[in-house]
Amino acid sequence: MLRFDLGMILIATDEFSAENKLGQGGFGSVYKGILPSGQKIAVKRLAGGSGQGDLEFKNEVLLLTRLQHRNLVKLLGFCNEGDEEILVYEHVPNSSLDQFIFDEHKRWLLTWDVRCRIIEGVARGLLYLHVWIKA
Repeated sequence: MLRFDLGMILIATDEFSAENKLGQGGFGSVYKGILPSGQKIAVKRLAGGSGQGDLEFKNEVLLLTRLQHRNLVKLLGFCNEGDEEILVYEHVPNSSLDQFIFDEHKRWLLTWDVRCRIIEGVARGLLYLHVWIKA
């Protein structure tokens, strides 16, 4: 588990530039970045008003570092300098599923066979989480 320096994250994401923004969620924004090693990353910058406190952030980092499943994106590290709370994940090149579902031009790529495999993968991931967290 790596603790990332904020300066390195700023360089990797070009200071959270709009061109590198992958998406926006309830807990913050996600940006793509490239580490000096050349590794592509996805950086979740948690919003200040997300309601997630220090304890919740630390618990999430600890939980995600112990989870390993092929249907879950891998957490590489974190940064909590100053007011910043950042999670660094491996970059998944095909973007998120919603970009295929809600895009008129990409939607046709999701055949029923592909959709069923996605649903099965999600179900396997949820079962894994349920069993893992229950243990």
